[in-house]
Amino acid sequence: MQYVTILRILNCKIVKDKKWRGYTASMRNYFYGVKVQLVTTKDGIPIAFHFTPGKTADAKALGKMINKLPAEASIYGDSAYLDYGLEDFAREQKCIFLKIQKKSNSKRIDTLEQKKEKLKMRKRIETTISDIKKR
Repeated sequence: MQYVTILRILNCKIVKDKKWRGYTASMRNYFYGVKVQLVTTKDGIPIAFHFTPGKTADAKALGKMINKLPAEASIYGDSAYLDYGLEDFAREQKCIFLKIQKKSNSKRIDTLEQKKEKLKMRKRIETTISDIKKR
């Protein structure tokens, strides 16, 4: 599998600079390209997006978007967006609630109800992303 990944990277013709090289943990492979941070309504309707180079961490990209989000918004994301400093800043300075799925070894533990809510919203977001990819 690693061999295939290396071949795919070597065949990249559009962007080759290091800042464009990212890693997809779920697929365990590297890529050259961009990431898209997607903001949707609670019903899964896309309302905003942000492009970043592949190397940019998801939490860092979210930090750049915070100032553009409305007060009292609830933002859901997977554990790649987990940043306690950003979470505190968003809540205290911007009245934005980051509802990020926590890892099992996180310092801040979610209740069972919070876990279910976050999982439900993440499924809606993943469905929206899947629908966009199909088109």
